[in-house]
Amino acid sequence: MDQVHELEARRKQVLQELGRMGSLRKGSLNEQWFPVVRDGKRTEELRGPYFVWSCKAGKKTISERVTGEQALASARQDAANYRRFRELCGELEQIIGRLGEAQRQLGSASQEALKKGLKPRSNKAGKSGG
Repeated sequence: MDQVHELEARRKQVLQELGRMGSLRKGSLNEQWFPVVRDGKRTEELRGPYFVWSCKAGKKTISERVTGEQALASARQDAANYRRFRELCGELEQIIGRLGEAQRQLGSASQEALKKGLKPRSNKAGKSGG
């Protein structure tokens, strides 16, 4: 019974954390650097960083350049929130599975106890004296 209460408490905590999440975005933030080209030739010098948000949409990868410090900070937070969201969803799936299993075990144990506690009625109990 304690296991059921612990699982229910953790499930509530996970759901509360999910409820507090502001924004998230599926995908990842990538940092890119480009070689500097002088006189039509690449040099070993690099230019950047440039930040690009990439995500899958069906079979295609969609990329979008992120410019500005505020947009970059927001994109980083969205990426972190998405990773946390995925972790919490996985944990919630495990908790609910374990909770269902624990409740099924309790249900079958209580049914067995109920069956053992019932006494069969005798033939005499159902007849009135007369």
